[in-house]
Amino acid sequence: MLIALAFIFVISVLNEKGICVRGAIAKKNVVIRWVAVYALIMFIIIFGAYGKGYVAVDPIYANF
Repeated sequence: MLIALAFIFVISVLNEKGICVRGAIAKKNVVIRWVAVYALIMFIIIFGAYGKGYVAVDPIYANF
């Protein structure tokens, strides 16, 4: 949660200083853009699914 809040804070500070983060990423090479997109997707998947309170479920046939 703290990482997400820090990320939002940094983006908002950059926007207040007149730096458009979305525009800066759009001007980069296509490889860098896709790396950024995949990194954000993986961040959401990892911290969304395995965050605080995550309990691994045993396989359905584990007791047989």
